[in-house]
Amino acid sequence: LHQDSSMHTHAQIVLTDGVRIMFNRYDTDYSGTIADDELRSLLADLGGTEPTDDELQSAMRELDGDGTGDVNYDEFLPWWRQVGISRVFGLYDEDHTGTIDLHEIPKLMHGLG
Repeated sequence: LHQDSSMHTHAQIVLTDGVRIMFNRYDTDYSGTIADDELRSLLADLGGTEPTDDELQSAMRELDGDGTGDVNYDEFLPWWRQVGISRVFGLYDEDHTGTIDLHEIPKLMHGLG
């Protein structure tokens, strides 16, 4: 039981660190927040196409919990855990089996940079 708990804690740390890396990748002006143009890039990378202005504004409303017009890390983290990871997973699960198969790993590794 202790080992399972320890592994779960380690997985949470790794996932949180990964989210911070992802957040920083799109915070291109190093402001500590993701603004409209940065969110547009993130959504384009996740969806494979440039989001429309309506889609961008809808996403900003969903993410910007404090109404400042940009997304801070504390707003980004729960959204990414809920939505972002499943979208990214879908990009690499090309055969839609619900798993990342051996032949899909090279694309995943390349995408992670």
